Amino acid sequence: MEFKEALGLYEQMIVDSVAYSRYTIVAALQACRGDNCVETGYEIHAQAEKLGFSASDVYLKSAMVDLYCKCGSMVDAEAVITKQSGWDAVSCTALMAGHVMQGAGYEALQCFEKMQDQGVTPRPATFVLSLRAGVLVGAQEKGQQLHSEIVKAGYDRNIFVGSSLVDLYSKYGLLPEAQAVFDYLPNPDVVCWTALIAGYSEHGFGEQALDCLERMEANGVYQNMVTFMFGLKACAVIGAVKRAQEMHSSLLKLGYDRDLVVANALVDTYANWGLLADAWLVFFNLPVKDLATFNSLMCGYSEHGLGEETLRLFHGLRAEGMFPDVITFVSCLGACGSIQSIDSGRELHIEIVKQGLETVLSVGSAVLDMYMKCQCSEEAWGTFCALPMKDDVLWTSLIEGYAEEEFYEEALECMEQMQQEGVPFSPFTYASGLKACKGIGLSSKGKELHAGIVKLGFEEEIVACNILLDMYASAGLFLEAEAVFQRMQFPDDISWNVLIGGYGEHGLDHNVLDCFQMMRQEGVRLNEASCVLALKACGNLTDIDYGRELHIEIIQERLERDPFVNSSLVDMYSNCGFLGDAFDVFSELPAQDVVSWTALISGLVKAGFNKKALNYLQHMQQVSVHPNSATFACALKACGDIRDLSTGQRLHYDIIKEEYEGDNFVAISLIDMYGKCSSIDHAQEVFNELPVKDVVAWTALLTGFVRHGLTVEALACFRQMKPFISPNAITFVCILKACSTLKAIECGREIHSDVFAKGLDANQAILNWLVHMYASCGLLEDAVYVFDELEVRGSSLWTLLMAGYAREGQMNMIPDLLERMLLECGYISKEDWAQILTVCNAVKTLDMCFKLHKATVERGYDTDFLVDNTLKSIYAYCTLAAGLVEKSETPSCLTAPEPALSAV
Repeated sequence: MEFKEALGLYEQMIVDSVAYSRYTIVAALQACRGDNCVETGYEIHAQAEKLGFSASDVYLKSAMVDLYCKCGSMVDAEAVITKQSGWDAVSCTALMAGHVMQGAGYEALQCFEKMQDQGVTPRPATFVLSLRAGVLVGAQEKGQQLHSEIVKAGYDRNIFVGSSLVDLYSKYGLLPEAQAVFDYLPNPDVVCWTALIAGYSEHGFGEQALDCLERMEANGVYQNMVTFMFGLKACAVIGAVKRAQEMHSSLLKLGYDRDLVVANALVDTYANWGLLADAWLVFFNLPVKDLATFNSLMCGYSEHGLGEETLRLFHGLRAEGMFPDVITFVSCLGACGSIQSIDSGRELHIEIVKQGLETVLSVGSAVLDMYMKCQCSEEAWGTFCALPMKDDVLWTSLIEGYAEEEFYEEALECMEQMQQEGVPFSPFTYASGLKACKGIGLSSKGKELHAGIVKLGFEEEIVACNILLDMYASAGLFLEAEAVFQRMQFPDDISWNVLIGGYGEHGLDHNVLDCFQMMRQEGVRLNEASCVLALKACGNLTDIDYGRELHIEIIQERLERDPFVNSSLVDMYSNCGFLGDAFDVFSELPAQDVVSWTALISGLVKAGFNKKALNYLQHMQQVSVHPNSATFACALKACGDIRDLSTGQRLHYDIIKEEYEGDNFVAISLIDMYGKCSSIDHAQEVFNELPVKDVVAWTALLTGFVRHGLTVEALACFRQMKPFISPNAITFVCILKACSTLKAIECGREIHSDVFAKGLDANQAILNWLVHMYASCGLLEDAVYVFDELEVRGSSLWTLLMAGYAREGQMNMIPDLLERMLLECGYISKEDWAQILTVCNAVKTLDMCFKLHKATVERGYDTDFLVDNTLKSIYAYCTLAAGLVEKSETPSCLTAPEPALSAV
């Protein structure tokens, strides 16, 4: 309004023929610039030329240049300089400002060079604009050349020129040079400090940025809003949550918290850290919100799995009359995928098409990903095919989607098609392909992709290397996994966790702790995942000492409040038999959630305190904590172990109520519980209702049949399973028990062949039961053949073999087996020794009696009631009643003193 009034006054002066000066024309031109009235500017320009003002007046000429630049008429602006009295510093600087304002860095630098060619000496403002132009075009050499000219001109200590130099070097990433320029300036102001802080923040040097911020405050220079923004960015870079919250407090005191740009930076910082309550509070308190504010919070919600909240914000955005952009749609599509809201996803897709954004790669990729997560692979493929440009990013999104949704073969087929179409693989493509290889168990294909990674020089790409490491570790190929790890120049915490997790997955608990200690020696900070893995290994190894050390470190690193770490601590103490410590950790928890409750209940079940475990479950439900699938599984195991059918049935009712009956893990626990509680019909009913019957479910049912002597049903069940499901080691052990009971030798031999075919011929438990089965069926040669293949032969197995010979009347084989057993077996329990005595009794020779008596005395079992009675029975069978043996008749092999004999 003021500019229109100024122009109105100027026109009135002309009408009234009032004489005016060059100052009047300059003011009128400035009013045209402010009101963007280029046509009026042309008229004033013509009048100025007519009166002969512009040819000699530098400031009038610069005002004209400034007007044309502001209105975007760069040709007219340059014509003013070239057609008038020539090049001068003021006009040229105005023209350069126009070019820079239009983002035309090259043109600004050309103007600077022409000015120099005309012999015009640049002013500080001219150098400032040339440096800004250098930033626009990224001309690093030109920037350094300008720096030299600035030094020659003596402007290197000028605060405005210096600030622009700091900004230029910071933008180029030449931070030592930026710091050197800064240090040379006499009194850096807030703009100069902010330029340096921005440089450090933008290039990931958060610590240095915050250090600058502290020095700035120490020098009495107060932050402005831009400084706060880059300070927050520095905090985000290094995860300095506390420092960011301190800055937030300062913003509140200064009243900057309601500034939209600063508030958006706060929302974005908090949202990225997952501090969504803090982000929401900043968002909520803003009197005015723009699209960037909504987008920042929506991105945070979407990335942290709060899909419904993201979509609620989207509806709020639309209610405010705002139009979504690419970032909005990408966040919302991610939210739809995370909550599998296919209807909302399709609605968004329609809106995207209406706005003509469907061909934008980031949007197309997000649509594709949404359909994949909603298990609509056909629509995902249709979206992919409809996109005109398919770069490596889009192909990788499709491959990643297939791999994530476990369509592993399709993922690898896409990789082949991508290769055929000549689209080069990126590190992320390899990463997605390796995920598919891991999922399908194709280590050979994985090795082929590994070779491609090496060939293309992607070995330093951390994402691809971590997934490669994960593939090898998950497959148990630890030589390959360790080789990949050793070649990684800077393994991150994910790399360490993947390797540690691989060891843990394959039961290599000692390796887990060794690797964990190595990680700590390398200076890698503790994280929640590594702590959980190490605590589990401590529990498995019952290494309470290391577990306690780790507990202290967890407290020092302030990780004890993480629910998974705390649950792992409870679990570790429980597994080590220190239930008091487990309860102490549990009691100190600020919030006892389902994870911590389940860890405590699990520990009690493992320690055999089943009734107490069920009491804790009841208490957990009384305080309104709902059990999850793991809680129900632990409780069902407790019921099965103590044969508590009524509680088990009540739990079954709760499981149906909580809608966990479709969970395979819970269903298998139900089958096992009913099997242990002699309710095999109920076990069969649960099994029949399972949507997916895997090997674990079949084995649970088989175990129930065998446990209750229903061996015929067990064999029938096994034959029903075999055409569709490949048995595992536990299945084989279970069915071999049934074969032993039924003397089903043909089935047993068939299983033996299957064991070899599956490469389980080294499994100790299977081999033990093969020996048992052959010996029970009287096929002692087959039993001995398998027996001799065993690496570890326990006393019970020796006894089983001797009993087999006794049943077949081959007494001559027993003494030799006894001799070998005594030489080979170290510890033999009293119960097993009594059994051995009973089996050897079949030999009925005095020599055998004395040999057994001597071995009994040597083991210190001669005072045991059960062993003593068994030994007496042996003597009785050999017609050698206690007290009838003369000392002279004692064989020389028996070196025990007489009191030991008379005790018998």
